[in-house]
Amino acid sequence: MEAIKDDFHYLDEALWLRCPQIKDEDIWGNVDEDECQALAKLLLKKARRSPIAASVVRTAIDTHDYLVVGALFVPRIHRTVQALRAAPKRERKPLKLVRSME
Repeated sequence: MEAIKDDFHYLDEALWLRCPQIKDEDIWGNVDEDECQALAKLLLKKARRSPIAASVVRTAIDTHDYLVVGALFVPRIHRTVQALRAAPKRERKPLKLVRSME
């Protein structure tokens, strides 16, 4: 259940990066225990009947750690890119491939 709640919170974090106007507004992250149980029950029921659904559920469980790491680093990467784009442009000297022999 906690993995489902965490995944929904990470979905909110991704939305906040894409849509700063809704920053800190929970859309998916405020699911309660009953909602998580209902979703888990539905996923397990479907996974029992379908090998494809079972694979999806296993993949979702297995990728949880990657989502955690992504949620930690994606905002930093996003801010870094924004800072670099906002930085004043440097004038670059032309690249010389051959040294002058003078």
